[in-house]
Amino acid sequence: MNALEQIQMLQWLLVDINSILEKHSISPILLEDITVTDSTVSDNVKQGERLSSSIINKIWPSVENATVFHYTSKDKAESILNSGKIRLYTILKRYTDNEISAFCEAHSLNGYLEKDEHGQEKYKTLIMPNTFYSSFTTTTGTTEQEEYFWRNFAAIDGVRLKIEVSASNPDFRRIVYPRKDGEPLALLSELTTIIREKYKREFILTGISPLCAFFLLKNTKLSLSLECYIDTGVMDQSQKAMETSTLSKFLWVK
Repeated sequence: MNALEQIQMLQWLLVDINSILEKHSISPILLEDITVTDSTVSDNVKQGERLSSSIINKIWPSVENATVFHYTSKDKAESILNSGKIRLYTILKRYTDNEISAFCEAHSLNGYLEKDEHGQEKYKTLIMPNTFYSSFTTTTGTTEQEEYFWRNFAAIDGVRLKIEVSASNPDFRRIVYPRKDGEPLALLSELTTIIREKYKREFILTGISPLCAFFLLKNTKLSLSLECYIDTGVMDQSQKAMETSTLSKFLWVK
């Protein structure tokens, strides 16, 4: 490909990307917002990561303030109230739910599905040990939905805490459910497909690793809008908690 052909290819690539963004009501990007190599299209070295940020905030918008329910056992509720902290759990606890693998399979993140020298899927060693979560529900569920959460997360002597959340971390987001199991998210799939098939390159969404945790199959959870706080990075035990400066106004509701 000569210089002129390279320029034309980049122009058509930009047109195709912006066409998809416009379809999903996202502002267009400029050519300087992305890096195009012989094998990839990305923005991870660009200031602000405009393309990736636009996609993430469209699919998984951050929730800055919300009143939510947290279903838990009586003992854990007392610990929360006494310490002023909600403990974050490693997402490895949900390994058997196949949530991460479902996202990787639906969006062809084949690198994470490969096995390492110990026979473990790479997502289990690269994503899950460094991702911590706590789950919440909205306060607008139906009686059937609320009964499900009582039964599965606060059975017998369980407690429901009503909490007002002011999130200082952008990764307090609403869970996304696919329209049907195994179906990829349309915006992400359309971009990945056209870049792969038309331009023979892979699209790399900056920050995609923790986003796997915000994608649940409908057959694994009751389809109620569920909000999770996800914290990522290598942390010691003393750091795996949310302080009451982030969570405020606890109410004990039975």
